[in-house]
Amino acid sequence: GLMRQVKSLQLESRVHFLGAMPSTELKWPLSAADLFVLSTSNEGWANVFLEAMACGLPVVTTDVGGNKEVVCRPELGRIVPFGDATALLESVRSALSGSWDRTAIRKYAMENAWDQRVACLVEEFLTIISDGRKQTPSTHAEIIDK
Repeated sequence: GLMRQVKSLQLESRVHFLGAMPSTELKWPLSAADLFVLSTSNEGWANVFLEAMACGLPVVTTDVGGNKEVVCRPELGRIVPFGDATALLESVRSALSGSWDRTAIRKYAMENAWDQRVACLVEEFLTIISDGRKQTPSTHAEIIDK
């Protein structure tokens, strides 16, 4: 597998397989990295992107699931087609040689942290509920008739 390939390429001093880590410890290896790459075939909303971005890392990932909703602007990273190894390699090379506004990447991560998203959604739901209570049955009937 990958460990064998790393050994055959004599990259043991540069590639480390850390295994599962508690999120509280994830910031240490991420802070030491230059780039976050996740070549995945299936993803929902990957919190790991925001964890990497919170450390100022640009992201290179595949165009699956919700990845493009998280890495939604070019200044945050690159999205490549799943299965396109050439595009992945080119994007990694480009990202490593590029100049990134790591402060802006960190800011985006903080603005999109789970607590911020939940607070925003709660506010939206409360507004909808409040607006719904202000409407009278005749208002609903008028809307349906239109």
